[in-house]
Amino acid sequence: MPRRPAPTADPSKIADLPSFKTMESYAAIIKVYAGIVRRISPIARLLGLNAAEHLLRAEEASKLASEVAGHLDLADRFNFLYVKRGWVAHGSMKHQALLDAIRLGEAGDCERGEEILASIYDEEHLTHTLMRMGSLEHFSDRLELATLAKEDYLAGRYHASVPVVLTLIDGLATDAAESNESFFSERANLTAWDSVEGHPTALPALKNAMCTPRQKRRTESIWIPHRHGILHGRDLGFANQVVAAKCWGTLFALGEWARRIEQGKRRAPPPEPQKGLLARWRSFTQQINNQQRWREWRSTSLRVGVDFPATGSIEDYRAGTPERLLVEFLTAWLRRDYGAMGKDASFGADVLSDSQKAGRVGKLFRPTRLDSFSIRAASHRAPTMVAFEVDLEVNARKLEVELHVVRENEDGDWLYADVGAGTWRLMNWETVGRNCFADSNRGC
Repeated sequence: MPRRPAPTADPSKIADLPSFKTMESYAAIIKVYAGIVRRISPIARLLGLNAAEHLLRAEEASKLASEVAGHLDLADRFNFLYVKRGWVAHGSMKHQALLDAIRLGEAGDCERGEEILASIYDEEHLTHTLMRMGSLEHFSDRLELATLAKEDYLAGRYHASVPVVLTLIDGLATDAAESNESFFSERANLTAWDSVEGHPTALPALKNAMCTPRQKRRTESIWIPHRHGILHGRDLGFANQVVAAKCWGTLFALGEWARRIEQGKRRAPPPEPQKGLLARWRSFTQQINNQQRWREWRSTSLRVGVDFPATGSIEDYRAGTPERLLVEFLTAWLRRDYGAMGKDASFGADVLSDSQKAGRVGKLFRPTRLDSFSIRAASHRAPTMVAFEVDLEVNARKLEVELHVVRENEDGDWLYADVGAGTWRLMNWETVGRNCFADSNRGC
């Protein structure tokens, strides 16, 4: 394999971000810890103590630490190879595709790497990522349009999906940015503190690649989503999967950036007290475990009628489960109890009082009357999300909807079912309410 190129001429690298440096320091601490355990284990055995379990854990942790340390520069390596081609590393990108694309690109085969990258934008990946973006303040109103663009993309109607996703990119950046500047504006500030996507070598560099002046009319196929050429009718050969996939990749990276902006993380926060060794150890191992679980996760189904009943009272569902939360929300809707519905709904990073939550939910659901519900199917769509297919009778009309329940912390970040202090909440209540229930004469 050829020598790995320098990630960028800019001395600042994504691997130098504070969170990456913290991970690097954690890895170094764990390696020191593993070395100490190796040295003392023979002495422990001589004293009759069982050090085998501690040694095994130390070796496993050291192996994970080495793996993480070797992955800290992945985003830099990826962007060096692919940003000018219209791709950017982002948090929702599939890890194996990232690794494969880097391996191929560094071997001189970026074309094959692009084929792999384009292939990851399948129905499951698009649906899951769009639903997560639906919790963003500045994207929730755009989710219906994004879903239509997804349907066009999956059907191969790239001539329809590409312009729509470009407008979604433009609008989301304009609403989320403090300066109210378009994503494609020369003055757009797409940076954010401690952000992979907001690093100068990421979204800002990708924007430059997509904003190349296109004055001449071209009929040949293009492979980069040149915004100006496409929307101003100069590039006529944009309707292909690669261009369409790059648009989705840009939108999803922008969504990660917008989430940090909405959480007030554009600039560095005040310095925090230095964590102790034990706290850093726990934080590091938790991050490693989370990454490993995302890589190994596979979708599984829940058995309605076996794991839980299709319908019933709240007490019929086990406390602390996603199905219990769903039934609590639907039962509150039956009773027109908007305060209870608000407590069960997800508002992302928004900090709202109980009365404000009730007001937002009530405004949307007050025109509707839920008469009955029955859960038809359920499946895990992500380690942190369960999707329920539910039959509803609303205003005497039968509807079929899909409701997504996620486990989140107080900041609106998603959590694994057995990690940290979190609460199950209904994520897409607003979209479902707006699109399916506000007008009871319209199907879902």
